[in-house]
Amino acid sequence: MQATFTSKQAAELCGLPYPTLGFLRARGLLTPSIRVGGNKGAANVYSFEDIVALRCLSALRAVPSTFQAM
Repeated sequence: MQATFTSKQAAELCGLPYPTLGFLRARGLLTPSIRVGGNKGAANVYSFEDIVALRCLSALRAVPSTFQAM
């Protein structure tokens, strides 16, 4: 059985503000790999792999430079 996490749990595990998950989804940077329910009002459920990716994105946010500067 695969470990799953709610949006709130994912945000807490990754040290991200809860609204940031919506921002990342809207920008297409990370889409939860598990959807529960129909298309409208479906719950976002994150897998362990999603949590790893979110932690990487969180770490990149902490880097003081931008990709344009590289």
